[in-house]
Amino acid sequence: MISRTGSGFIARGMTFRNTAGRQNHQAVALRSSSDLSVFYQCGFKGYLDTLYTHSQRQIYKECYIYGTVDFIFGNAAVVFQNCMIYGRRGMKGQQVTITAEGRTD
Repeated sequence: MISRTGSGFIARGMTFRNTAGRQNHQAVALRSSSDLSVFYQCGFKGYLDTLYTHSQRQIYKECYIYGTVDFIFGNAAVVFQNCMIYGRRGMKGQQVTITAEGRTD
């Protein structure tokens, strides 16, 4: 897992991948809590909990995001612009769920 904090983080043309496999449950490929972070033409590959948009303000432009269950999650203010989001085959009996919001405000 890679974790980004601070302010103004920029990534371009990178792939963030977690290779734990679908049988190993939660396995974050990237956790970002960087304010005003930008991810441009990046890939995020994993299964359960691939992309953890932890906090602050973030933008993802022309990115590819792969996962199985709740694979985009967090409490950040996020914009996904021209991104491709792919559900991967999970374990037997598992349904693909892109995100599950748990906010109360």
